[in-house]
Amino acid sequence: MDNKNEINKSTDLVEIVGIQLKEAGMPVKGRIDVDDVYCKGCELCASVCPQKVIHMAPDRITAKGFHPAELMKEGCTGCGVCAVMCPEAAITVYRETQAARAAAGA
Repeated sequence: MDNKNEINKSTDLVEIVGIQLKEAGMPVKGRIDVDDVYCKGCELCASVCPQKVIHMAPDRITAKGFHPAELMKEGCTGCGVCAVMCPEAAITVYRETQAARAAAGA
């Protein structure tokens, strides 16, 4: 496996997902939950996040001795690229839909 090709593929995926979200009029509000049991701190999620809002938690260490991923600031769009890239399936992505936003405001 060639890491350079993998990075290019993931960059292409980020661009494709970003375009699809913009064209579909998707909301810009999302969040992630990272299961510390599975996260091995590989940083793949942080490297592909188009919003650059994921980092490894500097103040937490998992039972396996890794710094787990976490959101470091607002701005997650819920695009799901991080979850697709996670080799351990440790990330669950939640996206607020426009219908839910409208219902909350009604």
